Amino acid sequence: MDSEHRHDLKENDLAEFVRHFGQFWEKWGNTLLMGVLVVLLVVVANQYWRDRTVRLREEAWGQLHEETSPAGLKDLAENTGNKTVKALASLQAADLLMSGNGADQAGPTTAPAVKTEEQKQQDLADAEQLYQAVLDQAEVGEVIRLNARLGLASVAEAKKSWDQARKLYQQVIADAEAAKQEGLAIQARGRLAMLDRLSEPMPFAPEPVAADTAATQPSP
Repeated sequence: MDSEHRHDLKENDLAEFVRHFGQFWEKWGNTLLMGVLVVLLVVVANQYWRDRTVRLREEAWGQLHEETSPAGLKDLAENTGNKTVKALASLQAADLLMSGNGADQAGPTTAPAVKTEEQKQQDLADAEQLYQAVLDQAEVGEVIRLNARLGLASVAEAKKSWDQARKLYQQVIADAEAAKQEGLAIQARGRLAMLDRLSEPMPFAPEPVAADTAATQPSP
């Protein structure tokens, strides 16, 4: 077979391929293009959501690090989609309320306002709600849960609900030992040991005898 004949055969094969491909593309071309477009859209959307998730996670942790007021931390806990940040924000807000540093301040040199008894009771109620919200949240780490339970015990202690505080501290000790969190267990034991002393009524000294009354007393 000479080279010219081989060349003619190749041209015929190519023409046959082009003819069949044209028929195939005319029938399925639009479908194939749509399939490719869908795949590209899926890839782009997946990358967008991945980048967005990373960005939101970084922003949430940044807010948690920068926020110093109970109101701001509560707002973060209510609006973030990051479960760990949500729990930590609630925990930190409650701790601030319990520490007495919960009042929002206008600046770093502003002295905290003296709170009324009603405001103190409201802080206790808000802190209790925040600690409980942490415990009610699913998929929270055990260390965070133990700290929230310690917080609830401190609320009960502040309310002079001694039996409830004792029960919570005992639960923290048992759970902390099971989780090998000895530091938290030691903290709970220390608070538990103080409860009996704190719950005892404070003795008052007898009122002093007035000087004129003492002068009228008969000498022995």
